[in-house]
Amino acid sequence: MLRYPAISLAILLLTACGAKVPVFPPQGTIALPAAAHGLDDMAYSGELQRFIIPGGQSGDIYLIDPGSGKITATVRVTAGGKGKGVTTAAYGLGFLFAGDRTHRALVVINADSHQVVGRRKLASTPDIVRFAASQKEVWVTEPGAGQIEIFRVHPSARPILAKRATIAVPGGPESLAIDDQRDMAYTNLTTDKTVAIDMLQERILERWPNTCQQARGLALATARGLLFVGCHGGKVVSLDAAHRGTLIASAKVGQGIDLIAYDAADNRLYVPAAGNGMLTLLGIAPSGRMQVLAKYRTAPGARCVVSDGSGRAYVCDPARGRLLVIRHRAGG
Repeated sequence: MLRYPAISLAILLLTACGAKVPVFPPQGTIALPAAAHGLDDMAYSGELQRFIIPGGQSGDIYLIDPGSGKITATVRVTAGGKGKGVTTAAYGLGFLFAGDRTHRALVVINADSHQVVGRRKLASTPDIVRFAASQKEVWVTEPGAGQIEIFRVHPSARPILAKRATIAVPGGPESLAIDDQRDMAYTNLTTDKTVAIDMLQERILERWPNTCQQARGLALATARGLLFVGCHGGKVVSLDAAHRGTLIASAKVGQGIDLIAYDAADNRLYVPAAGNGMLTLLGIAPSGRMQVLAKYRTAPGARCVVSDGSGRAYVCDPARGRLLVIRHRAGG
């Protein structure tokens, strides 16, 4: 017999009856160390079974157990400070790869010992770091230079980061999503286009209209070939990534959208809006169409989110240096 937590049952009943979208509080908070302000990008690693939370101005990365919500490790990456520190990180091949804004560098950390084992100078300040498992590469967006730097990882106790390519993205890059199944990468221009990049050829293939005025976050439903784009002005759109970025649908949410996150287990999309301090939970149909299921109160300025893919998500509260916990399915 299926059992749903009270919030999930309320969502099912209210949306089935066509009632007004329910609004819920977060189910908890996770306090980070006092210096952890300026939270931005966050990640989850299924291999580590940990949320990876770059601490912004603290210069640290926090690894958090999704079950208990406890910080299991604090990894020192760089000196912090306003406009500095570490705001992005990704996992691959037993290492954490972090963007060091203080020293404009890509930092390599052993995921077991939590020790820094390598650094690579970057051409410009890093914004988003992602690991491309199919190519054993680290991709780093650098909006200040309008480009993406790509490094091939040669694993060892002190892995070598060999510069592979630089892809010019004039008018971007904004956000980054990696599709290892199709050897494709996606980023946005800051206006109304999403860019499709062939990872094997290391070049832009197409620019897809996304109807945003200011395109921001990206989330990928890899198995379904869907790409979601968050528009800063207050909506999210779905594109058919398997068929040249055809626009499928859009849904209105609050203004101030930045990062978004997809939950593959439940086909849900988390969309936080900094303007009204609300997170919108969207259900995704097989066609890619979207339905607003519920809203959660977050905090003004809360604009980043990460999901573990099994009904748990964290929303950042950059001003207070904490995480807000969202759960929407049994066992979450």
